[in-house]
Amino acid sequence: MKKRVLQSSNRIIAFLMTIMGFAGACKDTVIVAAYGSPHADFIVKGNIVSAKDYTALKGIRVIAGIADYAKGCDTVKSDAAGNYSTKVSSYPDTKVKLNLTDIDGVANGLFEPLDTLVTFTNAKFTGGDGHWYSGSTEKVLNLKLKSKQ
Repeated sequence: MKKRVLQSSNRIIAFLMTIMGFAGACKDTVIVAAYGSPHADFIVKGNIVSAKDYTALKGIRVIAGIADYAKGCDTVKSDAAGNYSTKVSSYPDTKVKLNLTDIDGVANGLFEPLDTLVTFTNAKFTGGDGHWYSGSTEKVLNLKLKSKQ
């Protein structure tokens, strides 16, 4: 009796799977696979100067990351003119967190570290592909570091 019930169940399942397989193979059925997630590039650049005398600060480490996460995504140093440029790739409505640290010792003076949050309000993205990639947007942020006392 158990054997007969199992055989009948197997036949019913096989029949249903066959019908479902043929139904899914119709020419009019179009399935578009969409893999990925929305993302964009956020570029923050600017100049780092001393808050006291506005001289350019070379060798300041800038770690850029996504505001919701503890770790940074990009690390750069300011050049001789105090300029920096960093890029973070994330979902389109991201806030970028910058962590600035004086790592060159006394070469250009000692400066306090600075954490700042960069918000891209009404950002205009360029170069997107019309699908998952929204493109890139840019913001100029000039920063002043205070001397250590």
